[in-house]
Order: sequence, then structure tokens, then C-alpha cells
Amino acid sequence: MGGGAFFLKMPDVFKVHLTGKLQPFVTAKDIILEVLRILTVKGGVGRIIEYGGPGVAGLTVPQRATITNMGAELGATTSIFPSDENTKALHEVAKAD
Repeated sequence: MGGGAFFLKMPDVFKVHLTGKLQPFVTAKDIILEVLRILTVKGGVGRIIEYGGPGVAGLTVPQRATITNMGAELGATTSIFPSDENTKALHEVAKAD
């Protein structure tokens, strides 16, 4: 059972570069719906969707959670955002409680 080699396929990493900031009446769900429109429901299969770029700084942690949670609609293995000051501040608040 454990005598041979074990191979695991590594998912591709697909980066979504975000720029600018959300306009009035535009939500994080609108971002993921646009990504879904572009990539379709099979666009994330076998991929890790990584969000980055200067537009990330303007998103709150709950907005990022909305986007990553809906990554499953793309068929993505997982979705991630980089850690920054917003996530660090949330961690500090949680640690204080």
C-alpha cells in the first residue's frame, strides 16, 4: 500500500489582476459574476484563482470572502487573496476578543 511512488497533479494558478475601486452600487458579487461571465462555469476547473493587484486594497475582508466563496461557481480548486493590512487589522481585532 505504501511501497510505491505517489503522484498528485498540482493545480494551475490563474491570477485575476484587480485595479481601481468599487463604484457606488457595485458590490463584490459583481466582481465575481464578471469573472464568471469571462471564464464560464468550467474556467476554474483544476485551477487556483489568485486575486491580486492594487484593487485588492479597496476590498474589505467580507467582500473578499464573498468573492472567494463564489469561486466554487467557477469550478476552482480554491480562491485566495494576499494578506495585507486589512486582514492583519481583522486578525488583531479577533485576537483582542
